[in-house]
Amino acid sequence: MSRVDPGATIELSLDEHDSLPAESRPVFLFRVMTMREWRKACSSQGHYVEAAFGVIESACVGWKNIDKPFSSDALQDELSPMEGLELFKKLSSVDKKKPESQP
Repeated sequence: MSRVDPGATIELSLDEHDSLPAESRPVFLFRVMTMREWRKACSSQGHYVEAAFGVIESACVGWKNIDKPFSSDALQDELSPMEGLELFKKLSSVDKKKPESQP
């Protein structure tokens, strides 16, 4: 049985930034969460969109190539709702057995 590596991080970027060079592309860093952590992040939220944002806020631990210090407040100001949902979709489709950077 595979166990989630609690120290693993996943790098995700928005589709709109795919054409940017890798060294300057904005990247969001997410920690790998267990099923229990996913459920906890979603359980306090009633609506799908709010649950998705709860997961993003719980899992995002930093960013690269964004000219502001990272915080959960700054994250909420940096992303549009559609961008938040895009990152949630990408995060939820990552193979948690083998976390790798997803440019």
